[in-house]
Amino acid sequence: MTVLYSNDLIDIISKNSDILNEIKLKLQMDNLINQGLFLMSTTYFEATLRDVMNKILISKPEKLKKDNFTISKDNLSSLDDSAILKSIIENELFNLFKGNVKEQLLYIIEIVSNIRVSNIVNKSKHEDLINIERFAIIQGLDL
Repeated sequence: MTVLYSNDLIDIISKNSDILNEIKLKLQMDNLINQGLFLMSTTYFEATLRDVMNKILISKPEKLKKDNFTISKDNLSSLDDSAILKSIIENELFNLFKGNVKEQLLYIIEIVSNIRVSNIVNKSKHEDLINIERFAIIQGLDL
């Protein structure tokens, strides 16, 4: 099992936050350039989520959503345990990141705070944010 240090997560977030701040400084009046910068910032944001979730799931594989996984015979015979775990986590994250950002954020809240997504009441977009903030406060998380 891999040990997860908070500094590892802070490093990932800080690095990508610095890049996002650089992108923000480059915003200008040209709408076309701003659209490109928006796409870049979205990509960096999703990469940050993906890297954080990867670190967490490598150290705590019990937080994976599925209970059962299929592994090919080739992978089973040619990879060691940690490579198999990494492969499973990569597949899980690949499937998650085909979805929307809301699903990704709910999943990261679930794995960080042990709050089941099914327990979050979904009545309106505004209420979702309020509920997430309430859960974060209860769990002692800073959002």
